[in-house]
Amino acid sequence: MINEMYKGDWAISYNKLCKGSHSLSDDTVIADKISSHTGLLSTIFMMDTRVTTNISKADGTKPIGAKASSEIVETVLKQGNEYIGEITVAEKKCIEKYIPLKDKTGQTIGMWAIGFEKKVSVRQIADLRKAISQISILAILVAFGAFLFLSVKFVSDIRNYNVCLSTRVSEESSY
Repeated sequence: MINEMYKGDWAISYNKLCKGSHSLSDDTVIADKISSHTGLLSTIFMMDTRVTTNISKADGTKPIGAKASSEIVETVLKQGNEYIGEITVAEKKCIEKYIPLKDKTGQTIGMWAIGFEKKVSVRQIADLRKAISQISILAILVAFGAFLFLSVKFVSDIRNYNVCLSTRVSEESSY
């Protein structure tokens, strides 16, 4: 999505993180767009410093300027690897994936973190379990209804067969 909105390479220019000619520092448009399309949390770092995010603190402010943990910095910025883990951002427990942002020379100059709040996923799992339970109960009721219908029909067919058989036997006996 970032590549669609902003063409060009990642770069640090005048102490701002840029994608092409667009400065992403303090620009929440991309983070907010990601959130509105996917419901995910999104943060972009210039080196180890958060420069834009759609995460808000309890008071409504965004934790711009906050530093990434040393473990994330080591894995993503120094080693150039992705990092997936549970972190706390703005007093919210989150599951996030960090990917390195590289300039045109291949040097890591920042990170992009995307994830979700852990309590949201727990709530979604609970809602999913509830929906599955409701569907299961409905399926059981439908199956039971079908069983009753077929049982009554089967018993009725047996009775009709017995009546036909009895009638035929009595007709043959009368000859």
